[in-house]
Amino acid sequence: MDFILANNLFINNSTDAPPSFTRNTSKGWSDHSFCTQQMIVKIAKWKFLKESSLSDHQYTKITIVSSVKNCTFTRYKTLHGHHNKFHKNLKLYVNSIMGAIRNSQNPKGHERSSNPSPKYHYIDACNKSHHTKNQDLSPTPNWYAKDLEVEKTRLKALKRRAQRALQEQRIARFQYHKQEQKKYTRKVKTAKNSNWKSLCTKATTIWQSLQRCIQKKQSNRPNY
Repeated sequence: MDFILANNLFINNSTDAPPSFTRNTSKGWSDHSFCTQQMIVKIAKWKFLKESSLSDHQYTKITIVSSVKNCTFTRYKTLHGHHNKFHKNLKLYVNSIMGAIRNSQNPKGHERSSNPSPKYHYIDACNKSHHTKNQDLSPTPNWYAKDLEVEKTRLKALKRRAQRALQEQRIARFQYHKQEQKKYTRKVKTAKNSNWKSLCTKATTIWQSLQRCIQKKQSNRPNY
């Protein structure tokens, strides 16, 4: 409790939650999840899952509401040089960085300091010196349709039902899940092939198709 109060944390567990620990006749609520004040307003749902786990503790599902849809990161093209320019831009923040390092060794001085973190100075110097390129972390392929996502969710549900089934029904349910998974794999392969056929159909020659594929791969390739 002292650790929670000292770090200003909040408990996500609800008062009417079922026991998270079950073993024979023993039950308990020993699993807790904590978050900061900025994060507590983004948690929309918190609950223990009923599906069986590999231990005596149940799985915890936390649903977070966030407005961020695409995650991006910044890469700097350092292979093109501009290292001297980076050193020149970084020299402007040397005194501020050294002051932040000294204040970090003193807790009182660190709390009173109003200077920004040294990482912002490094980022500012990189932005002024190197070219940047933003790229999506997980781009969705154009052949991945909505029905494939629905089928994938259905397969997960079938697997959970097989895991929760009785001993005499479990083998049959897992076999059914395996058959449906093969059908899903064939659908994914068909979607990829049809997308490739449509790409080749739109092009007048085979060389235009190859040129489009090469340009697409080069545009998606990260720059180091």
